[in-house]
Amino acid sequence: MSIFEKESTILATCPKGLPPHLNREMQALGMDQTKELFNGVLASGTLADCMRLNLHLFTAHRVLWELGEIKAPDADRLYSGLLALPWEDILDPDGYFSVSAAVTNETVNDTRFAAVRVKDAVVDRLRKKTGRRPNSGPDKSRACLHLHWLDDSAVIYLDTTGEPLPKRGYRRRPHRA
Repeated sequence: MSIFEKESTILATCPKGLPPHLNREMQALGMDQTKELFNGVLASGTLADCMRLNLHLFTAHRVLWELGEIKAPDADRLYSGLLALPWEDILDPDGYFSVSAAVTNETVNDTRFAAVRVKDAVVDRLRKKTGRRPNSGPDKSRACLHLHWLDDSAVIYLDTTGEPLPKRGYRRRPHRA
């Protein structure tokens, strides 16, 4: 079974106050086991479910698919935990990916540093396993990874949305006020 055929945790994010509405939308789309959070809704599903949610949700900003959770009290443990994930099964070693991060950890106070540690672990793993490495940068039109690191728990997600859903098609035909 491919990593993309398995079920994993799906996190659909939204602004504060909208989780009840997002939860109803997700349940209407067949996501029956949901849990409301402060600014999102958790569910379980496949990558195909993520694609369906991206197409049909109105209140969500992003749809994230969990790749793994790591006990990471510091940046070195984050790196070693990410290095253990099978990135060769997830990303194209000749492709491109971007990394975003949300960090609340007493040892790291810069999200850019955390994002670079994610990038380094992914690239190092792919280089070791395939002899090739993907490029990385800010372009959200290709593979996007998102790190959510709170205290000593780090969760790495595949951001199946890329550009936030509310910004898609934003001001393609601007008019004067």
